Amino acid sequence: MKRIITSLCAFLCAFGISFAQDIESVTELYNKAALAVNDNKEEAITLFEQVLEQATALGEQGAEMVEQSKGILPKLYLAVGKAAVGSDNFTAALEKISKAAQLAEEFGDAESKADAEEIIPKIYIQQGADLVKGGDLDGAVASFEKALQLGQTEIAGKQLSNIYVKKAAACQKAKDLKGAVEAAQKSVEYLDNPNAQKIIGLCSLSLKQNKVAAEALEAYLALKPDAKDKVQIIYQLGTALVATGENGKACGYFKQIAQDAKWGEAARYQLTTLKCN
Repeated sequence: MKRIITSLCAFLCAFGISFAQDIESVTELYNKAALAVNDNKEEAITLFEQVLEQATALGEQGAEMVEQSKGILPKLYLAVGKAAVGSDNFTAALEKISKAAQLAEEFGDAESKADAEEIIPKIYIQQGADLVKGGDLDGAVASFEKALQLGQTEIAGKQLSNIYVKKAAACQKAKDLKGAVEAAQKSVEYLDNPNAQKIIGLCSLSLKQNKVAAEALEAYLALKPDAKDKVQIIYQLGTALVATGENGKACGYFKQIAQDAKWGEAARYQLTTLKCN
């Protein structure tokens, strides 16, 4: 019996020494992490994550270090992410700041969570703009769509509208009239604009989609009442309306340009043909 008690005491003493060494080791690791905060935040993140894991295993003895690690990790991820934004490394920025948001949610850090959620959509906007400059329009669309979903409706919507009107113009130049109409209609979905409406109108007219053409050309004139090509557009609008059977409305437009030096003769011919009063 005496031998068993002696062995048990020896085991407990050994366990106590080991436990003390664990606390000392984690404390040393924590101090190393704290020193790295100012000099190397990436290293600090790695070290504090190790501290968090090891201190958690210590139970109450490591509780304070656990809380300290939880308090600083979201902020470190934010700092690293913001630095990545500054160097135009948007992929890394999104990765780090998304991680910051995740940890902030998990650890109850409302301030860091709000900060991260405010920054993320702005990064998508910057990333999209950078991709536009580099010519990757599809990649830019994906970035702006993300920003749009996260609340950047005005800026992202405008950028997406611009991209699709560029795509529409390229299709029109390549004689892909259907593609031009589809891209221009997408542009209008994000933000109504005269350039897209004009493309829709003219391409639809060529495709004999006269109702679509008339609606788009009317929208163009409403958005750009002082357009240099106003008279020509009015004439084309009139012809689209004639094709849809809206002769009375067409007459009104032809009358507006009946005295124009260039388009007047054609307009007067239409007025005579349609027997406009």
